[in-house]
Amino acid sequence: MSAPATSWRSSSPPGSSRASRPNPTVVTPTIRNSPAKKEVDMADNGKKTYRLVVNGQPFETRDQIEEGRDILQLAGLSPASDHVLIQLTRPGSKAIGLDVEVDLGEPGREDFRAFESDRSFNFTVDEIGYAWGSASITETELRDIVGTPPNKVLYLEREDEGDEVLEEGAVIDLEARGAEEFRTGKRSVTVYYRDDPFDLERRVYTGAELVPIFGVPDGYQLDLVKPHGFDEIASDRRIKVRDGMHFVSHPPCGQSS
Repeated sequence: MSAPATSWRSSSPPGSSRASRPNPTVVTPTIRNSPAKKEVDMADNGKKTYRLVVNGQPFETRDQIEEGRDILQLAGLSPASDHVLIQLTRPGSKAIGLDVEVDLGEPGREDFRAFESDRSFNFTVDEIGYAWGSASITETELRDIVGTPPNKVLYLEREDEGDEVLEEGAVIDLEARGAEEFRTGKRSVTVYYRDDPFDLERRVYTGAELVPIFGVPDGYQLDLVKPHGFDEIASDRRIKVRDGMHFVSHPPCGQSS
């Protein structure tokens, strides 16, 4: 990692009482062993500045290729080995090891989060992988790194129970079972009874709850339309509603309505 552009060093011999201050725009580049590092440093010749952001704070470096250790030290986070560095790739995020090189010249790869931690936590949002350096994350932070628009919500998809919508300000425990697969979508889901749309809360309903919502005639049987037929929904049966589901009903004689 190069010395800051405003730094200076003494050019006087040991024991001398005078120190000369060189032109502050002249920076002595740091020579690395990495071939990629050498190639970029020689090409830039110390003239270009690369900007990065760590935990919301802006920093600058003369090196296009920086290691995770260098980025942490640049941000004043020492010892680097006590921290986890996360690069926000938008979409997605990933953990950057201490010896992993990062190309700061690549657009959209300059935003980082650093945590005092010894491990990272992995999860997905809409099947895109993310890494985080803490066992918890707030809904606000998750919405920010995912780029969730204001008209959508984040929710934990539950297979056998209602989806858990993350309310504003909620804190998610990433160590908890089932807290690794998030989705974005509308707060409600749209289902159809015959040809009429109904916006329902993301949760599990019983057949007895759906009958009055849809206005199913007394004595009629509620059915879920499947690709190859109909699936009867008994009054005590629990069903998780999903976008696009179609329902119909039929009288006791079996004629659909």
